[in-house]
Amino acid sequence: MDTYPYPKYEEFFFPISEAIHKFVELHGLLLEKYLTEEPLWKLLFAHPQGGVGMISIAKRTSDSVDVVGNWWYDDFEKFIRYSMNNYVQNVFVDSEAVTNALESSLKHLLSEKFGEWQFESESFEKYWKPSLTDVYKPHMIKYPELKL
Repeated sequence: MDTYPYPKYEEFFFPISEAIHKFVELHGLLLEKYLTEEPLWKLLFAHPQGGVGMISIAKRTSDSVDVVGNWWYDDFEKFIRYSMNNYVQNVFVDSEAVTNALESSLKHLLSEKFGEWQFESESFEKYWKPSLTDVYKPHMIKYPELKL
């Protein structure tokens, strides 16, 4: 019995992987796959207004994915994460449909205004405070600048 799920995930994403990789290359995004061991690809970038932008592509059914845009800004002084999500688009596993959903999600994320957050999470002090030393800060992830 194969308990390692990645080959099955790769098989699922195969019909749309080329389209996703083209989108990643076109916009200079960071691609993360299966970090939570789920059928989920994340496309990340430094949002031009500050913080991090992310578009997630997650398996929903055997022939569809959810495409969701997120934007968050971490205030390390106050230990608060501000964030917003844009609408979930459920699309078939089809290159053109996924590309259109990715473009739509990116456009929506870039049209939002900094400070008009949907969510404010104050529970990050216990995670950030011990690790935000001068030694750790230089090693924090630097997300790529978005290419438009």
